[in-house]
Amino acid sequence: MKTQMNKQRPQRRRHGHDGVDMITICLSDGPKTIAQLEQHFIELPRRFGMFIELFDREALELGHLTDSIAEDLQNMARKGLVEQQGDSFQLTDRGREKYSVQAIGIHEFERLLRILASPVSVGKVSLAVHFLLALVKLPAGIISGSIGLLNDGIDTLLDGLSSLLVLIGIRFKKERLSNLTLVVLMLATGAITLVEASQRLFNPVSPQVDWFTFSSALLSAVLCTGLYFYQRFVGLRSGSLALVTQSVDSRNHIIIAVSVIAGLIAALLDFSLLDTIVGLIVALIILYSAIELTIETVKNFRSGEPDLSHFSMGITQRYHQFRTNQIRNWLLFIIEEENLTDRDQIIRRALQELDFSANPALAQLGLNNTLRSADELEHELSIMQQDGLLEDSGLLKLTDIGRQQLSDLIHHKRFFRTHFQ
Repeated sequence: MKTQMNKQRPQRRRHGHDGVDMITICLSDGPKTIAQLEQHFIELPRRFGMFIELFDREALELGHLTDSIAEDLQNMARKGLVEQQGDSFQLTDRGREKYSVQAIGIHEFERLLRILASPVSVGKVSLAVHFLLALVKLPAGIISGSIGLLNDGIDTLLDGLSSLLVLIGIRFKKERLSNLTLVVLMLATGAITLVEASQRLFNPVSPQVDWFTFSSALLSAVLCTGLYFYQRFVGLRSGSLALVTQSVDSRNHIIIAVSVIAGLIAALLDFSLLDTIVGLIVALIILYSAIELTIETVKNFRSGEPDLSHFSMGITQRYHQFRTNQIRNWLLFIIEEENLTDRDQIIRRALQELDFSANPALAQLGLNNTLRSADELEHELSIMQQDGLLEDSGLLKLTDIGRQQLSDLIHHKRFFRTHFQ
């Protein structure tokens, strides 16, 4: 055991990382060699679009990852958690007991995530948050006299009723009807707040500003930001137009809360007209969103399936693009490093490396699906050719541009790691 584990290589700071739990999970389905464990460690970041060959090549070239795993195995052996049989390592009875405890925690965590990612849970959370905010914003709007905050409070109260309708619609499979009701309520709210704000133009009232008023507007901005991401993510994931509609309303409340804060600050400066203007802006934002969603709701009733593509979140789009760029750079890497020239061979090789079905840690979280299909990889190679990174003259190979991009990428990663880690 010591012969395999005590190879003399340059030492590397471990950044406080402890891979014992990970190794325990990897050995849960049977004995494995250090090389197999190393492959499982490499697959974890790869599943999320980070390829260790690109961003931490030195860890593989100098064997730092292997040494780290070997050191953890040695510590686990001393504690009686693993035992060695030939080149492989397996859990002892004590190690399996440790894994059983881990597995319970992982399954509970997975179950919690699954519950939180359900449309019903989003409906319940939205209902609670909206009524909480209404209880805060309505008294604050009445006490301060802020038309912007008062209108926002009324809208929030209606949002609470809307959340209840969405929850009922989800439970009884009537989402399209509940979404239509949401849009109608949004149109009515926008119209009412527009009338009230317009009246303030002729009968201006200077709002009273205190810490409670500011705090309620700030609380609204924070909670609605979290609610927006939650509703939008689950709505897109489940294909629920009703949840996406609610996320649009939550986004409006973020803008409204910021505008109300600006109006309150203006009131402190004796510029009460700004609060009236904020009220008008609030009404117009609500009306615009309602009209936009009305169009989408009508399309949904006609086609039967909502088109949510133009509601995608910017952060998820950027993450998707990051993963796509990483896969393309990785394809450049394996083509160059392994001297692969046949397109079908490259695709087979990539599919093999992007198949995580045998990874116990990813399987525990339900993330052991294949990252790309053969058709998707073929598409990536075609795009890379169009971008001038690859050329196909019977044999697929990197162009000068492709080699330069790969060289620059590895150089920049190595520079960052050397100077900032």
